[in-house]
Parts: sequence; C-alpha cells; structure tokens
Amino acid sequence: MELFLFRHAEYERLYNCTAFPIDSVPFERRRQFVAGGIAKCVLCAIYYVLYVPCMYSIWKHFHENSCYKLLFYIGITDLGILWILGFFSGWLSLSGAVFCSSPTLMYLVGVAVTALWIAESSADLVLALNRCLEFGFAKLCRLLFFGHRIYAWFFACSLYALGWAVFIKPLLYSSLFFNWFFDPFVGYPTADEQQQREEYEHWLHPVHNSMVAFLSPFIYLVFALKLFYDVRLSTCHLFDAKQNNPHGLPPAVYETVQPTPYRPYWRGYCRPTHFKPIQLNCSTDEFLKIEQNKLKRNSV
Repeated sequence: MELFLFRHAEYERLYNCTAFPIDSVPFERRRQFVAGGIAKCVLCAIYYVLYVPCMYSIWKHFHENSCYKLLFYIGITDLGILWILGFFSGWLSLSGAVFCSSPTLMYLVGVAVTALWIAESSADLVLALNRCLEFGFAKLCRLLFFGHRIYAWFFACSLYALGWAVFIKPLLYSSLFFNWFFDPFVGYPTADEQQQREEYEHWLHPVHNSMVAFLSPFIYLVFALKLFYDVRLSTCHLFDAKQNNPHGLPPAVYETVQPTPYRPYWRGYCRPTHFKPIQLNCSTDEFLKIEQNKLKRNSV
C-alpha cells in the first residue's frame, strides 16, 4: 500500500498496463470459467447464511473461554475475506476481467485479501496452539491466554497482517487462470516471465505459507498424541478398577451368607477403598484363610 500511496512513480512502473492491452488475450479465453464463477457466487451466499448463526453462537460464549474469542476473531476475518473470494472473484470470472480491466480497484482489493488471509492463517495457528496447550499444559495455557492476554495475540496477528498490507505487494485476481497471483500480467506475453514474477512476489510469502502448512498439522499431531496417551491412561485405570472389583466382591458375598457371629471379622479385615461399596482391599484367598484359621482355633 505504501507503494501506491507514497511511491506512485514506482507503482506506475510496476503496474502500468500500457504495454499489455487487454484484448491481446481473446475475451473467450478470459471468460472460460463461467461455471466456476457462478459456483463461487452461489457457494458464497450459502456460506454467509451459515456463518450468521455460527457467529451468534460463538458470541454467546465469547467470555467463557479464550478459544471462543479466537474463533470469533477468525470468523470476522472469514466474513471479511469471503465476499472477495466468492462474490468479487466470481463476478470477475463472469466478466472475464484481469488486472488491467480496473487496475486501481484490483490493487486495493488485492491489498485487502492479502492482509485478511495473513490475519486469518496466523490466528489459525494461535488457535491450534491454544487448544494443544489447554488440553495438555493447562498452566502454560493460562499464562499465555488467560483473561486479557488473549487480546495481545489479536493485536499481534492484526499488526502482522497490517505489515503485509503496507509493505508487501498484493495478490491480484486473474480470470485467465481462475486464481490469485502476485504478477498482475500473468498470462500475457512478456520478455522474461521468471524475472517479472520474482519482481512482484516477496520471499516472505512462501515462507509464511510453508510455516502454516507445517506448523498447523504438527501442533494438531501433538494434540492428537496427547489425547491418545490420556485416553489410553484412563483406559488402564478403568481396567484396574474392573480387576479390583471382582476380587473384592466374593468376600462380601461370602460374608453376607455366613452366620452373624462372623460379620465383625469381615468389618475388621476388609474395608471399602475410595468409598466404593464393592472395591475392597483384601483378596478372596486372604479372607478365606483368615476365616479358616479362626474356625480351627474355635474348634480347638
């Protein structure tokens, strides 16, 4: 954006359409994705209808947990970028538009879509980190995300996106390829396409995308492994309880059917543990041996 506002001469050098007449590429070729443009517009309308109740539901729980605040922030960026990726690019595909069809509008919308994408993808990583820490490292999660600390993450994501909007050349839509590119003249014949592409694309863009592509699944993999470990540990505890209960149940049944004089001995040797009525701290063999010894002493 600073190129457009403060270095307009350089902007004119890089984005001058004089050498690239629009009609040098046939209109039929520029308008070859009509079905895709219609699909984009229809899907965008459906997504907006679905997003409204989702955002309302998230807002109702906004103050309950930091993850809801992150989801709401991501939802706002989604609502901001969706009309560009849906309605705007769909309309461009239907009209066969390229950068030189409306350079200023294309550039400003490109700045917006680039900044929103950076903000959303960065917040996605923060959300993944938040979920992983809250599940496995609760104290660290509270230290980083509790209370108003979550707004520092919003500020960081927004500031990072603003830096892209101000200093990085934006993505621009081309109906020739039904996609977004840094090169405004993609698809038009140039002397050196490789050199031209490098002049527009910043090195930080592939670095950012690579980090998002690597860190997002890595964080969720750690989350999944921690979840698997905890579930397995809980299953082991449940198995121990199931093992203890059958060993404790027979003595209780045995004592119940005995004459009343023997009941005090059961109360003395076998006590319930953890207040569970059938989980006892003595085994069947131990109990029977004790009772047999008492019977022998009484008979003597």
